[in-house]
Amino acid sequence: MHDFFDIQQNIQTFPPYNLIKTDNSTIIELALAGFKKESIQITLEKFNGAQKLSITGQRDLQESNEEKHYLHRGIAQRLFTRNFVVYEDSEIEYAKFNDGILQIKVNKLKKEEEDKPKLIQIE
Repeated sequence: MHDFFDIQQNIQTFPPYNLIKTDNSTIIELALAGFKKESIQITLEKFNGAQKLSITGQRDLQESNEEKHYLHRGIAQRLFTRNFVVYEDSEIEYAKFNDGILQIKVNKLKKEEEDKPKLIQIE
């Protein structure tokens, strides 16, 4: 069993993700082909006695609306929000975006003192 779960597990399939368990942490990997780092937002906020980790992405609509003749369109062009519930005593060590993969490392640590949402910077 991992330290958190996907709130929309049975509803949403995009973006695809991996959960990687290490000794003291879990790494979330999301496949975000075609997204730019600047178009992704990560927040961590209190949620029903735990914390909610939200990852939201928005494609540049001008870039997407260029007139192109697609023979096949398999790369998603849609907005997304993926939510996970993490234990209250978890913290985000880092968020990295490289080669279309977003990695977020969640460590099980001491309880956050602030009750307001926390914006996570992507490296």
